[in-house]
Amino acid sequence: MSIRLLNPARSSSLSRWIIHPGLGRIHTRNYSSGKDSSNIVYLGLGSNIGDRLKNISNALQSLSNHDPSTRVLDSSFVYQSQPMYVTDQPEFLNAACKISTPLSPQELLKIIKRIEADQGRILENVPRNGPRPIDIDILLYNSEIIRQDNLTIPHIGILERQFVLDPLIESVDPARQLSFFYCFSLP
Repeated sequence: MSIRLLNPARSSSLSRWIIHPGLGRIHTRNYSSGKDSSNIVYLGLGSNIGDRLKNISNALQSLSNHDPSTRVLDSSFVYQSQPMYVTDQPEFLNAACKISTPLSPQELLKIIKRIEADQGRILENVPRNGPRPIDIDILLYNSEIIRQDNLTIPHIGILERQFVLDPLIESVDPARQLSFFYCFSLP
């Protein structure tokens, strides 16, 4: 597959990378599902080690491999961003995707952690926010607010991380964008 990266001028510190072919998006497809896939979930994906684009693409494919009833409905453009918090590391590629799944938030988190481990992510004895082959975060799960020891939804870093917010806004249905911003403006 031939990939051409374009870097249009943008006012933010992020570079927007358009991936071709595939209409500028990571190759996704709708997977057939025998189950009711009624939960709409938005995921954030990032990578800064190895073949970053392939890592993100493989993570999306792995979602359906681990649970065939989970379907990738849409994905954002891929963005390149400077590392945040731990700055002495390679630049990241970031994207967001919209999925449909019958999985509960905890079931989905368990699969995500397995995908990260399968792709070589190490969580022990490494700096928090350090380099990683893949990072997958549950950003939004339906309209639910979840506060658990191992899971916070909406994701706590959405508004402070432009590299999460830009791809997410691309993936959120235009009809929901206003309510999305309204929710985050509440005290």
